[in-house]
Amino acid sequence: MKQALNGLLIVVSLMAIVSCDALFLTNVTVDFDYQKFNEEKALWNTLKPNNYQYNLEHWNDGFSMPVDTVIIVENGKYKTQIPHQGSDYDYESQFYLTITDVYESIEREYKEYHNTKQSKADAYLKKIEIKYDAGNHIPVEIKQYYYVSPILADAASYGETKITGYRVNN
Repeated sequence: MKQALNGLLIVVSLMAIVSCDALFLTNVTVDFDYQKFNEEKALWNTLKPNNYQYNLEHWNDGFSMPVDTVIIVENGKYKTQIPHQGSDYDYESQFYLTITDVYESIEREYKEYHNTKQSKADAYLKKIEIKYDAGNHIPVEIKQYYYVSPILADAASYGETKITGYRVNN
């Protein structure tokens, strides 16, 4: 009889743990055209010049500071950035330094959340929308949408990045 009660206690405990997962975890599928993204990234990698520059604007509705800066790439590597003087957003980018970095950052975040289980008490990526420059195959507008638990005060539910003024330098 004691063994039967212990067995029952174990079964009930396991059921409670499984039901807690259902209460606190959710399956995440990120809405994103990953096929188009890979096509554009492959085309960028075939055309990728060694020397170029672009204007980067980034902001979100969370805790990070907005960015408005010119990024300069020489010999395929990040060289420097020049924040726009007089802009409300004069902070430097720490994440997007080359166009390749932009592609890698998007892909890394997509893979971090897509087809995973996430806590309902957290924030996680729900959707990515990208517009591409058809000739240069660079993302020119990136919108990222997040689920944010009501208990989080400083997490962003939306972020936007714009790349303008792209040009190849000699």
